[in-house]
Order: sequence, then C-alpha cells, then structure tokens
Amino acid sequence: LLKQFQSPGDILMLTAAVRDLKTFKPSWKINVHTSCPELWENNINLSPSVKEEYADFVIDSDYKHEVNKSHQRKFHFSRAFTDHIGESIGIDIPISGHGPDIYFSDVEQKWDTGHGDYWLLNAGGKHDFTAKWWNPHHYQKVVDHFAGAIKFLQVGGAGHYHPDLKGVTN
Repeated sequence: LLKQFQSPGDILMLTAAVRDLKTFKPSWKINVHTSCPELWENNINLSPSVKEEYADFVIDSDYKHEVNKSHQRKFHFSRAFTDHIGESIGIDIPISGHGPDIYFSDVEQKWDTGHGDYWLLNAGGKHDFTAKWWNPHHYQKVVDHFAGAIKFLQVGGAGHYHPDLKGVTN
C-alpha cells in the first residue's frame, strides 16, 4: 500500500511509479491511499482489496530524498517516487516511461467538452517550488507551432501562477 498526500501533480507522478512497480512485479497486489483518489479511478494496476492493516508493505511515498540528490545525477522527476519505493522494499524497479499513467472510463472517453480534441497544459504552477515550471515563452512556442491543428486548454489552481497564453482556453 502506497500513501501520498501532496498536490495533484505529485500524485500524477506516483501513477508512473505504480505502473513501473506493477510491470516489474505483475503478481503483486498494489493499492494506494492518496489525496487525489480520482486520479486512480479505472487504474488497471491497482488491487482495491489491499487494505493497510493487511498489506505486506505500507510505504509513505516520498520523493524529497531523491530530489535532493538531483544535483548529483540527472533523472526525470517521476523516477524519484520509483526509486524511493524500490529502496523502501529492497528492490531496483526498472523505469518503463516518464509520463503519468491515467485511465479513462468508457463514459469519460466519450465526453464532449465542446472543444473537440485537445491537449491540457499548465504553464505555471505553485510558488513553493518554481524549478518545476517551464518558461511560459516555451509553452507559447508549442501552442504557436500547433496553431490550427491542436486545441489547448490550460488548467491550474486559482491561487497559483498561470500566465495567459495566446490561442489557449483557460
């Protein structure tokens, strides 16, 4: 059982670690207890029957120790959770990808947002750790490059920094 109660972006990166752990140990039953249970709906890698009181391992998933090593080695942020989980249970979990692992229901896949096909972006973030931000100028270059081909919707918390971009629906 993995526990993690930080922000949605952190929980998204934990989905990658769960995917990698399940890929490496397909017979293991894995479950999570997080601050964003909606991100785990329909996730094929989870076994909801796993409860904390019966779990072989209960891990407070963390990435700070690994992120603090970032000046010594270069890796994608999602690997920090995978490495922490592996260290916690004494295994080396191979990385299978760097993106989050989200599963949409059949109903969700049929939703009509009124925007057609689109990409979500978050050109900003919270002020507590601005190193996670990508320069908004670069986001604008991506949007401009795909103008007319891809619609972009920007997401983010109301109290956080999210600059207006041309050609993007906020």
